[in-house]
Amino acid sequence: MVMLPHTPLSFPGIPLRPTSHSASSTVAGVHAVTDHVESGGTVTETALKDATEKQETRTSARPQGVGNRLVRVYLVDDHQMILDCLSAYLTADSQFEVVGKATNTEQAIIEIAQIQPDVVVMDVELPGRSVFDVAETLRTKAHGVRVIYLSGYASDVLLSRALKPGCYGYLLKGEPVSAIRQAILRAIDGEMSFSPEIRQRLAQDPVSRRFSLPADTPLTGLTGRQLEVLRHLANGASVKEIARLMHLSQKSVDSHKYRIMHKLGIHDRVELARFAIREGLTKP
Repeated sequence: MVMLPHTPLSFPGIPLRPTSHSASSTVAGVHAVTDHVESGGTVTETALKDATEKQETRTSARPQGVGNRLVRVYLVDDHQMILDCLSAYLTADSQFEVVGKATNTEQAIIEIAQIQPDVVVMDVELPGRSVFDVAETLRTKAHGVRVIYLSGYASDVLLSRALKPGCYGYLLKGEPVSAIRQAILRAIDGEMSFSPEIRQRLAQDPVSRRFSLPADTPLTGLTGRQLEVLRHLANGASVKEIARLMHLSQKSVDSHKYRIMHKLGIHDRVELARFAIREGLTKP
């Protein structure tokens, strides 16, 4: 490998920092020059132009939904390592710009409303408000944003809540990271993406083309808020903690807890937690 000097390079007639090219062209140019030098070429203005054109020819066509600009992506996950790794992977691709990251739903709502990204990639289980409530809020605060959900496991009850307007994908974290890249590009072009295990669970209406679960789950009768209370209860949170996480009064949480137990015919909290785990609402 040819080692490049640590001091900035400058070429006759070529500005050190481009003034009219997009960020994607800059990245493509850098990779192109590196490829050219490593193959034994000399860095001249002509070589730079030729190498850049070859690199851009190798780059995949941009999705139609954003034209020539970068796809702006916002990432939400409560595991910092996943955030950093996914951000690094997407940033290294000349088609994407990671415009923000959050580890909780409260931060995500505020920043997404301000930044207005094209796509939000979001874990289905986060501290605080339900991610599905967040997605509903974003429909009014971030018009046109496309949401792709990530999950560590397959759950019909979570999947049924995800399949709402604005959802453009549901991927399991066992997928290769390239699956996320493809899902983002497909979302921009208005297409949905699912992991194979998830797609097998779904039926698609031949007319509306919408996806749905072919059968109801035992939790279908619960409201979204009741499902969220149940998830927190199953994870061992107290009524006081649930009230703080969901911005509700303790009296309201107690009321939801009573209605949940009544609807499910369960009167023991331990059994309630086992039921939630068995139905895939939360992990054991």
